[in-house]
Amino acid sequence: MRYRKGRITIQPGKRVLILCEGETEENYFEGLKTYDNFRGTLHGLKAEKPSRHTPKQLLEIAKQRIKDADREGNSYSSVWLVFDGDRNHIGIPEVFNEVRSYPKIRIAYTAPCFEYFVLLHFRRTTRSFQDCDEVGRILRDIWFDYEKASTYEYLYEQLETAIANSEWCCHQAQSDLDCGRNTYEITAYCNMHELLKYLKAMRDEYYNTGQASNS
Repeated sequence: MRYRKGRITIQPGKRVLILCEGETEENYFEGLKTYDNFRGTLHGLKAEKPSRHTPKQLLEIAKQRIKDADREGNSYSSVWLVFDGDRNHIGIPEVFNEVRSYPKIRIAYTAPCFEYFVLLHFRRTTRSFQDCDEVGRILRDIWFDYEKASTYEYLYEQLETAIANSEWCCHQAQSDLDCGRNTYEITAYCNMHELLKYLKAMRDEYYNTGQASNS
């Protein structure tokens, strides 16, 4: 099962919600709003880690939030589920499958863990890591002050590298996907560039619609 969805059109004034599995992810995307290249342009963006945050729970929360927002007349343009391929997660195949029925819901997925995406800010690799601890050890060799759930001002300077390396990672996985493997079966995978490009488009839309001069 491949994970492919069509492009979501960003509507000015609409909201974007990122539901995160972990505090590390929440800090990364909330912190991005304060980075120089994005500061003041992502007013409609909210990243949060709900109290219930397994992939299946994130999907259920996303569906309910969309329904509530539509009823209140304050719809989301998109809701992103950010989670990883943790072996303890149950129901990941079902989440990938069900999301296909919800045009506004997207998945930003990393395997084996979100720290692999952090590593892609510095290094291009599709190494099959044993677990997240192994990724962390390599990260600490590169970034001596690295700690999980920290703030990531340092990383934002490497944002374009991270986007390019995430795209490269997906390209490397394409032959496996073409042969019938599922996204969640790839041992080193990251499509976080899709979310980051979406946020960059959201920023550019802010300027192109004249909101910057009116704010």
